[in-house]
Amino acid sequence: MQAQNIPRGYCQCGCGQMTKPARQSTTALGHVRGEPVRFIQGHTFKRNDPQYRVEDRGYETPCWVWQWGMDMGYGKLGKRRAHVVMYEREHGPVPKGMHVDHLCCNRVCVNPTHLEAVTPRENRRRGGQERLTHAQVAEIRKLLAEGLLQVRIAEMFGVSPSHVSRINTRDVWRAGEE
Repeated sequence: MQAQNIPRGYCQCGCGQMTKPARQSTTALGHVRGEPVRFIQGHTFKRNDPQYRVEDRGYETPCWVWQWGMDMGYGKLGKRRAHVVMYEREHGPVPKGMHVDHLCCNRVCVNPTHLEAVTPRENRRRGGQERLTHAQVAEIRKLLAEGLLQVRIAEMFGVSPSHVSRINTRDVWRAGEE
């Protein structure tokens, strides 16, 4: 039984046994609570097993789903993120100051055609982390200067109080990005 043909929910070592659902999410292991784990405890992949499995994940072309180590929901190859390594194999070094973004929105995908170098801001925008407009940020800063509490401002704009704090200290929305 080859690892590429093993259905989800079965141990990826090839033993043929069904795996149990993860009791809790553990990003380092790639576990998502309630989803089947990849291996039965004590079983593991072999280094000659494929690094990725080709799967249709709803994007225009199939994703290459990373099968080896995981870190924070991303594939890991040694001390580097696997998608960055695969991007560099196909496209060359990541330009300075740029991030590698998944066009397919699938963190475990390493298909180089699904990867694109973008600015950190564009990466945040695509990831849905950038919800505020320039005018809203200016209004937040005005309200902070007037003494309104960060918690109240956060409620008004639908963001966390810590995000309001980071706007205030210019850890996000720095000059030049506005």
